[in-house]
Amino acid sequence: MLSPIYHSLLHVNEEIGLYTKIGEVLRMQVTDESQLKPFLTKLDAAIAKAIEASSKERANFNTPAIQSCEKTRDTAFECFRDAAKTTSKSINATRAINAEYIVHLIRSVKWNLHRCGNKEQTALMQNLKDKLSTPEAQESIQKADLTEFYNDMLTTNDAYLAELDKRTQDKADKEDIDNEIAYKELREIGEKTFKAIEVVYMLNNEVVYKNIADKINVITEEYMAVGRSRRTRNSNQVSTEPTPEQAN
Repeated sequence: MLSPIYHSLLHVNEEIGLYTKIGEVLRMQVTDESQLKPFLTKLDAAIAKAIEASSKERANFNTPAIQSCEKTRDTAFECFRDAAKTTSKSINATRAINAEYIVHLIRSVKWNLHRCGNKEQTALMQNLKDKLSTPEAQESIQKADLTEFYNDMLTTNDAYLAELDKRTQDKADKEDIDNEIAYKELREIGEKTFKAIEVVYMLNNEVVYKNIADKINVITEEYMAVGRSRRTRNSNQVSTEPTPEQAN
């Protein structure tokens, strides 16, 4: 009756947005006497808690110093990426093929990783750093004359990470745990609300519950489409990498 929600396809802010819209549907249809009223009350509370957790999480990563380091890191990554892309079109065959190898390594991680959230971007940067630290990649960086751009990217990334470490770790750890609990509670209450809607509809077979389900399904499918589209784009960004022998 209700379309499933695949949370793995969604970012946290999208999950909050999804359940917020579902809550709006329920508020328009559910009366105080309805069997779904208690579930709506719990869902509203879980949404509010998740929004608060999300706001705190963003605040942790939005101090002026961190914002400055993040912007510099993004710029350095874009310069390295764009320099590799431009050099891959060089009339110098050696520089071009080695730069193309670096382009493929970047694509294998994520071409626009600087547009991701802070945590995801940091993880992707570490992945890219690992791939670029191999002897083959280092040789290609040198032969493509990308060393300065590469070093700038590493230096700005290290500066960003160092600024993050200045936060009180105990407080940060506690907040991270609290945030994850809030998001988990939202998902669990959302699932219970879905089950309640299906049960109430089966027991009463009233049009109002069918209308609720239909409207929720439209919302769910919209968010799932966004998630699937993003997953497809990310998959398409990963192309076959040339071998080190081809690059060098």
